[in-house]
Amino acid sequence: MSRPGYWADPSVSPDGRTVAFAGADPATNHRTSDLYTIEIDGSGMRDLSRPLDRDPGDLTWAPDGKAIYFTAPDRGAINVHVADLAGGVRDVTQGAQVVSLASCAQPHGRSGSRAIRPIPPTWLRLDLRKPQGVARLTHVNDDVLGDKRLARTEEVWFGSSVARGSRAGSSPRRHSPREEISLLLEIHGGPFAMYNVGFSYMFQTSRRTATWCCSSTRGAAPATGPLLQRDRS
Repeated sequence: MSRPGYWADPSVSPDGRTVAFAGADPATNHRTSDLYTIEIDGSGMRDLSRPLDRDPGDLTWAPDGKAIYFTAPDRGAINVHVADLAGGVRDVTQGAQVVSLASCAQPHGRSGSRAIRPIPPTWLRLDLRKPQGVARLTHVNDDVLGDKRLARTEEVWFGSSVARGSRAGSSPRRHSPREEISLLLEIHGGPFAMYNVGFSYMFQTSRRTATWCCSSTRGAAPATGPLLQRDRS
């Protein structure tokens, strides 16, 4: 691969003939990566995920070599998607969660980890053809958190002058309307990273010293795509 650009995360197909990878052509501004394939001899480069407008990660071939599974961030969540070599990208999982991929086996069973506030990361197994059937494999944090009362988390959407939307996670305790309350605010302005909806030990710990703990993703590229980056430039 000699074409200028940023190229990373190569993954060879089961038959050894094709390489999947993520990347982007040179640009004056930051832009999201796409999912590409190329033949092992360097010919036939194809962009499979341009309409998605999100950065692909955890690239994993289907055992039959006809599709590529990957994760992508969107508005604080990270879910699994699949790109068919014949064309088209579709969602495999959905929801306010953080999913990572670890291994794939016949018949398209999948192991991975998932974090959802207020649940710490855990290992899961799911059938990618029927992803609603999720089996939890580990309970490693149950003994640590069994006698703990975790902070409640809310999701609040609000507009701003430079972004289409922002997300905030807050962990309030009950209080009187007349009570003075403290606020701990974490703001990530992007453009190359973002907070997510996964469990955060840091925010849970900070909750003990503040009534409200807010984490805000404002205009991060993984959350909103490259449109905001072009507007800023």
